[in-house]
Amino acid sequence: MNDSTDDNSTDGRSISSTYHTCDSRDEQNYSETTTNTDSYIKVYDELEEFEKHLPPTVTLLENQFGSKIYIVGTAHFSKESQDDVSFVIRNVQPDVVMVELCSARIHMLNHDEKTLLEEARDINLAKIRSITKSNGFVNGLFYILMLNMSANITRDLGMAPGGEFRRAVHEMKKLQNPVLHLGDRSINITLQRAFNGLSLWQTLKIAFKLIFSNNTITKEEVEQCKQKDILDELLQSMGDEYPIFRDVFVTERDLYLCHSLSVAALPQVFNADGTPKPVKVVGVVGIGHTVGIKNNWGKVDESQLIEILKVPPASFTNRLFKSTIKIGFLVLISYSVFKVIKYVR
Repeated sequence: MNDSTDDNSTDGRSISSTYHTCDSRDEQNYSETTTNTDSYIKVYDELEEFEKHLPPTVTLLENQFGSKIYIVGTAHFSKESQDDVSFVIRNVQPDVVMVELCSARIHMLNHDEKTLLEEARDINLAKIRSITKSNGFVNGLFYILMLNMSANITRDLGMAPGGEFRRAVHEMKKLQNPVLHLGDRSINITLQRAFNGLSLWQTLKIAFKLIFSNNTITKEEVEQCKQKDILDELLQSMGDEYPIFRDVFVTERDLYLCHSLSVAALPQVFNADGTPKPVKVVGVVGIGHTVGIKNNWGKVDESQLIEILKVPPASFTNRLFKSTIKIGFLVLISYSVFKVIKYVR
């Protein structure tokens, strides 16, 4: 898979997180069951006929160049959502497929279901080091707590999230030179904007909730997960108590994903008469983002993008709290090493 990345530029196509072209390695890494989908996914003779039969989870948008953007709203733990992705991509035959991922989360495309399930259950010291190094010590610890919560859901469902994205890559292999566009904002920026915006009391409360909450889900909730985006819903519910979470994880990413789709839909070539040739785009996003994307369509301003890509400084109390945690953690490690050395002697 070839890629080119530019996370900071905000002009033209360079705003996109990453563009990829699919190769055989992606197909080899895809192992979810798709062999039975050919028998029941209908492909229409004409695109216009397909558009008369769009699933309720699909939103159709257009731009000034005549490009069409088909947004598939998905639940991250749903087989039905994966089939919706197959249905849309097979009928649209898109030039570009945009998925709600950033380059830091591309491993979801590069591993099979079994590997991701094992990885979700195995949060080891090496992984903790890697995450805290990439995201900062305290933000990294919060990220690990959120991963642990997601791992518990994964364990109960027996299904790793992101199956709809892997299905998209699988379907793209059947197309002629498609482009894969990673359209989400960097997870590192998102985490820092979220946690740096919390007060000390909010930080303590959410840490307690993530550590001690019961993350198991019932059989009824398992079925609900297949019909809606449980992760987006969780963030929405947390937004009632922590408005900064709703703003950063949902509202700002609606804006960023909307812009990514508009960039993906820019003409790539021109007709012989010099007019731009429209592009067909399929966007695969959590269903909780579709309304925000639709509402922002054609209204995204560059100044808004610059603003949501900034990482605001943490408050003094938060910096003090983070320093205290760091020092306490280092003291704990030093004491443990001292005890081991003393025991060896």
